[in-house]
Amino acid sequence: MTFRPCAALLAAALSTSLLNIARADDWKFHGIGDGNIYTKPYTNLQGKWKEEFGIAAPLLTNGPWVVKWNVGYLQTYPLKWKEPQLWTAGVTAVYEFGNRKDQIRPGLYTKLKKDDPGRWQQETGLTARTRFGRYGLTGNLGYIFEYPRHADAIPKWQAGVSFCWYFK
Repeated sequence: MTFRPCAALLAAALSTSLLNIARADDWKFHGIGDGNIYTKPYTNLQGKWKEEFGIAAPLLTNGPWVVKWNVGYLQTYPLKWKEPQLWTAGVTAVYEFGNRKDQIRPGLYTKLKKDDPGRWQQETGLTARTRFGRYGLTGNLGYIFEYPRHADAIPKWQAGVSFCWYFK
């Protein structure tokens, strides 16, 4: 049986806001000025750590929906200087629960990303974020699928916390 993470986790959120998605006039476009610089230490829950440094910004928002992009540099711990440098880029769709004025905003997310060099990956899971002035904090717990699927793929979980500095 194949598990489809986008369909499984976002089906409930999508069904409640299909009318909002269809109305193009409700979508708000954003520029890089609405973005942030971030650092994100994360683990695969099996003792391996990475840290990502980069820039992220929203592309579109519509009510509870946020579509954002990021580009960053990955560092593996413990440091291994002979490993190739890893750059990453991704696009994330988030459905946030609650009111935009809430201090903590939980949500569901799915992210398509590519590490260079590497495979395409889809990360899907739970997230929560908060913002204090120009500073932000986001936590996530997600499951990673690699594409194309291969026989030696093992389940990959990821838990992380992002520390952000917003441009405005």
